[in-house]
Amino acid sequence: MSPSEFERAQRFKFAADKTRYLTSHAALRRLLQAYTDIPALDLVFQQTAHQKPYLATGPAFNLSHTNTHVLIAITAATPVGVDVEVCDPTFDGLALATHYFTPSEIAQLKLYASPTAACEMFYSLWTCKEALMKADGRGLSIPLSSFSVEIALDSAQAVSNQLPYKLRRFRVSETHLGAVATAVTINNWQFFDIPPALFTERVD
Repeated sequence: MSPSEFERAQRFKFAADKTRYLTSHAALRRLLQAYTDIPALDLVFQQTAHQKPYLATGPAFNLSHTNTHVLIAITAATPVGVDVEVCDPTFDGLALATHYFTPSEIAQLKLYASPTAACEMFYSLWTCKEALMKADGRGLSIPLSSFSVEIALDSAQAVSNQLPYKLRRFRVSETHLGAVATAVTINNWQFFDIPPALFTERVD
């Protein structure tokens, strides 16, 4: 990994956050090495005006992590954004949504009385919105309430009429939900699990 990545890792207050950052970025470099045939240590990341990292020669990629899970997307065709979140049924998603979601998204949440379904809807909306902002490249400079996402819980598809990206949502594990946004429709999706041993190696 680069000196700047190690330097950034040292800024984390908690050891778990430091380890999560280092292992996820090491995994990203190893995966990009496989796609580019460039040694992981020789990969040079550049940044957009909004500080989104990219490789000048491609492929496009994006990374997201939360507690025990890391989600990485790689594609040759298009800008991409991803998000992964743990689905916590005890969290009051509706209360947060009233501050950050659009009226149509709040209406979608209110359709579900079941805590399980309400939890899935909230985190599906949240991950889709995060993935959209990251694909766009402007990140949190785009207000969450400035665009809407429409979701059907029986479908992997989601739609936003304000931002020109294609959305796909999915379950990462029994407790985690994920979403990916791309600028064009991608029909050939492949999902892989990174070996858990990669995330238990010692990080000095």
